Amino acid sequence: MMPPPLKSWVCLLFLLSACNRRESTLRSIPALNGDIVQAFELSDSLRHHDWLIVDTRTQTEYVAGHIPGAVNLDWSRVTPRDAVTPFSLLPSDSLKNLFCANGVVPQRRLVLYSHGDPENPEYWGSEGLFYWIFRFYRFDSIRVLNGGFKAWLGAGGPVNSGEAMAVELESCNWTM
Repeated sequence: MMPPPLKSWVCLLFLLSACNRRESTLRSIPALNGDIVQAFELSDSLRHHDWLIVDTRTQTEYVAGHIPGAVNLDWSRVTPRDAVTPFSLLPSDSLKNLFCANGVVPQRRLVLYSHGDPENPEYWGSEGLFYWIFRFYRFDSIRVLNGGFKAWLGAGGPVNSGEAMAVELESCNWTM
C-alpha cells in the first residue's frame, strides 16, 4: 500500500504524463495548461533550436532512439545509489553538476518527455518528476511533451539513435 503523500505525487504525475487522453481536464487547471507542448509545436521549434529537449527514459531507450538534439537524464542518475527513501535526490551540488554537464541550466527553455505510453511497463511518468525537480530549483521555462515519445513518433517526428553528444556551456554559474 502506498503512503498517502506518495499516492498524491503519483496521481499528479500521471495526470501530467497522460494528458494526451485527458486534455480537457488539463484545460481546467490554468497553471499547467501553458506547460504542455504538442509534438507539432516542438517540431517547429527544433528548426530554430529554441528548446533543450530532455529525454527522461532510461539510457538504453535513449540510445535506441530519441528526438534529435535531446539530452538524456535518466531517473537513476539523479537518485543516490544507496537511497533508502524512494524518490530521494542527490545533494544539490551533485544535481547541479549533472544538469550543467547536460546543458540544463535555468536560463534554458526545457521540454521534457518520456514514453507517453501507459501500456509500456517502463513508463511511470518520469518527465513529471523532473518537471517538479526543475520547478523546485527555480527553472522558469519548462514544458512537457504531450503524449511523450509515442506522440512524437505518431506525428512523424525525426529520430536519432546513439549516445548523446557533449553539450558545451560557456558558463554554469547559478545557485540552486
